[in-house]
Amino acid sequence: MKKSFGIAQIEIPQWLKNDKFGIYTHWGVYSVHASGPNTTWYSHHLYRGGERERKHFEEHFGPFGKKGYTDLIPLFKAERFDADEWAEVFASSGARFAGPVAIHHDGFAMWKTDTTPFNCFDMGPKRDVTGELEKAIRRCGMRFMTAFHHAENYWFIEAMPGTDGEKAENEYLFSKKGKWDYDRFCRHWLNQCEEVFEKYSPDLIWFDFGVKDIPDAYKQKMIEKYSDMAEKRGIVPALCYKNHDFIPGSGIIDIELGRYPEMRYHNWITDTTVDDGEAWGYMENAGYKDSKSLIHYLIDNVSKNGFMLLNVGPKADGTIPCEVKKVLREMGDWLKVNGAAIFDTHPWYAYGEGPTKMQSGGMFSEGERLDYTPCDIRYTAKENFIYALVLARGKNEVVFNEVAKNLVDGEIEAVYLLGYEKALNYRVENGALMVEFPIDAPVQAAYCFKIVRDKDILEKDL
Repeated sequence: MKKSFGIAQIEIPQWLKNDKFGIYTHWGVYSVHASGPNTTWYSHHLYRGGERERKHFEEHFGPFGKKGYTDLIPLFKAERFDADEWAEVFASSGARFAGPVAIHHDGFAMWKTDTTPFNCFDMGPKRDVTGELEKAIRRCGMRFMTAFHHAENYWFIEAMPGTDGEKAENEYLFSKKGKWDYDRFCRHWLNQCEEVFEKYSPDLIWFDFGVKDIPDAYKQKMIEKYSDMAEKRGIVPALCYKNHDFIPGSGIIDIELGRYPEMRYHNWITDTTVDDGEAWGYMENAGYKDSKSLIHYLIDNVSKNGFMLLNVGPKADGTIPCEVKKVLREMGDWLKVNGAAIFDTHPWYAYGEGPTKMQSGGMFSEGERLDYTPCDIRYTAKENFIYALVLARGKNEVVFNEVAKNLVDGEIEAVYLLGYEKALNYRVENGALMVEFPIDAPVQAAYCFKIVRDKDILEKDL
């Protein structure tokens, strides 16, 4: 932690700059109903008269009023939840860090806690989900993260008259607005954060939109407590947040379901979800993004100084859908061959080149469809290597216009295609690097050319 003018801040750690790709899970009581489009907001709409949610609830769980959100908790059994299996699935994707949404807007805590009776150890699964995942994820060699959405619990599920929200014993689950003063709620928010820090030592903590309404004094205290824990336990901490919800420099900015059309001069991260309908939690009959589009998403982010946090929504019984496992495994297979161009790299002079351009950028911009061509290229770099990632298969030759612009004559020593053993034929002509594309190269979602720069020229006393 650093302090600037007395303000507590967490610098973006080198490990996050190196690791770039992580996975987190939206899994909780909202996984039971499995109804979208956004499964995590089902309860919010249900208690505000949402026609679709009300109809679905009454068809599956009984008359609303006699039954309510609390009646879904016993159905959240997690009977097939296996933390080690989850961790292995996440590791198979090539992700370097992973972890759960520790608590979503609904206020149901996914750890063994003394702060609320509504938690997965005392209800539902009756297991310490966060604790089990923390151990399993670290055993698989990944760093551990937790996400916090509970700042929105202050207003999220309205306690409608004639429903379970009116019962005094349910106050910790339903909206606190009009029942608790905001100072009491903020202390509760802080206590829950601190308890997770102390019990599970997350390497990275991530906050959703609602934290914007938490007064700065509480956010400053949270950062200090997290930093103190990290220092005592030898952890290099990281913090993610959205918009202007913390003071600039407090951590790394997250843009939900978003990308940027150009390179940024600051690090950033996007959280997106493996399903293609923005469900976040598990949704029946959901469609899923294919591995190729997610690999392109990751490549494009990294070339523009960004990272990716990918969401998985398991079923209520604790199983990860087969379609999701397949996508993650395919991402991991690609990264086994090409990960050198992603991990431990930094942006180059140009993020890329090619005819396919984003028309929009920023938060919630990923819906724009991009069909890349063999001329669409993204660049990363490290040491004496430039990595040029071609986003579609070409035929005979690949032209890299940006490379020759930034190198001195004779600086290129060799060019390789990752996953292909032989050095490639190349030439520099008309201000461009032209590389022969091997016709027997294996089919990939993207092709990574490793351009080796001559160390003698790099180290020459100019």
